[in-house]
Amino acid sequence: MLQRLTIVGLIFAGASRVAAQQQVTLPPPKPGTLANLTRVMVPETRNVAFGEAQSMLAFCHDLKYPAGHVSLVKLDAKGSPAPYAISWKIPHTPALVKHPNFAISAAFHPKLPLLYVWQDLNIPYTNPPPTTPAELMTFDHLHIYSLAKEPPELIASLCRGPQYQFGFTGGQVLVDAAAEHLYVPNLRELKNPGVLIFGRFKLDADGLPFIDDAQAKQPAPVRAKALSAANPAPQQSCPLDYVYVFPMNQWGAGHSFIPLGKDAILSSSYYGAMTWRPNDKTFQLYGLPLRTRGNHLLCAHPTLPAVFGTAADTDSFNRFEQSDGYVTGLPRQYMLEKHRFTSVPAILPKQKLLAIGGQHHVYVFNLDDQGHPSLDATKVHVFNPDVRSLVYSEKFDRLYVGVELSK
Repeated sequence: MLQRLTIVGLIFAGASRVAAQQQVTLPPPKPGTLANLTRVMVPETRNVAFGEAQSMLAFCHDLKYPAGHVSLVKLDAKGSPAPYAISWKIPHTPALVKHPNFAISAAFHPKLPLLYVWQDLNIPYTNPPPTTPAELMTFDHLHIYSLAKEPPELIASLCRGPQYQFGFTGGQVLVDAAAEHLYVPNLRELKNPGVLIFGRFKLDADGLPFIDDAQAKQPAPVRAKALSAANPAPQQSCPLDYVYVFPMNQWGAGHSFIPLGKDAILSSSYYGAMTWRPNDKTFQLYGLPLRTRGNHLLCAHPTLPAVFGTAADTDSFNRFEQSDGYVTGLPRQYMLEKHRFTSVPAILPKQKLLAIGGQHHVYVFNLDDQGHPSLDATKVHVFNPDVRSLVYSEKFDRLYVGVELSK
């Protein structure tokens, strides 16, 4: 019980920081261009992932997009996107067809031809939990696809049952750079259905969530089939706290994941950012409240301690700093009145730029040597009413943006 009180006490102490956070109002942005912005015509997208090892982009589509839930776009040797996309629909439980399913996020394995897709379905979640079809317990949130063939081949489905929340429109799935862990959002504490948490699976050498030592000796196809049948729980999940970190909200918990090492992970939820240290016996979770509220999407600078975060569909973004996951200074909120940010931030380190998607535009800020953004923004016009799919590739030094029209 001492550990729980320690964690919550630290979170509560951080709540007083909100009032002290500095606000900066930015002047209206000026029209401009961005030389390495690459428009990718994939309609009605909500998220995008870049696979460096695969030279691919994976787009997740909006709920009502008819052609599919996920679209893959191949990139050539120079990073130019193919003029077509490979689209497919995620399997859905027949008894739940009245409640459409949709892909929330996707992640590539850093080495292998694998794609992990997290999905949800259109059934509102409340506390106490609503009366739901019994078939909901058979709904798989996680699907693992092999990209070795075309079209992609589904090899395993899991993350179903009472441990997983439903009805959320946010949450990130992510594999760390070392390919040791798979992070998943929107779990719940079984004894308290109103509490949101997140967790991680240990991955084996073939990129599959680990089951047990006996299964580890089996061939990969056998393990993939056993994985779907066993539906194992994540080996680790974060501590819970409903009041200060994980309130019930439409986007869930684990909006973003940024592994900063094996034992330090930046994440986010409705109230702001947090650090999860899963193997720390006394200090596992630290919450940093931000002035904004909502679907917080984070991006960390690759060489500087700066972290940027948007609360999607608001007129501001935040900057704070971290050292090994510990916050080292008060956040600063940058407000761009009469404009709206809609995507995760992206850092272009070679050009010292920060880019954020918005309505019909990508907003670009210069960064100084300490990673502080300039107070004047450039807005680059793109044909998309809400730019939500935006990702930077260091390999190709390109900023990819999903658009409705490629002009």
